[in-house]
Amino acid sequence: MHFRHGAHYYVIGGDYENMHSQVWRTADGETWERIAASSAFGSRTLAMAQSYQGKIYVCGDQTNALDEATGLADVWVSDDNGATFTELAEAPWTARSGGA
Repeated sequence: MHFRHGAHYYVIGGDYENMHSQVWRTADGETWERIAASSAFGSRTLAMAQSYQGKIYVCGDQTNALDEATGLADVWVSDDNGATFTELAEAPWTARSGGA
């Protein structure tokens, strides 16, 4: 997933063939900085992320891209630009992924 947060563009996680929980960012599209090698939310695919009021939110996804039954309804927040994430209370919606 990718999004803008402050002066940077972020890329979090991998895809269905290369799942991980890394966090990367760039200010210019050429020089990338790894913010976290592994995040508390764990490896996942098809997640959604967004910047809102100075924080980064990651929510919804699957632990197996080929199995919809692995969908999650968790929400994670970072207030340190993606270095660490804390799980919030379970979301009131059902499990979803891929920006659903």
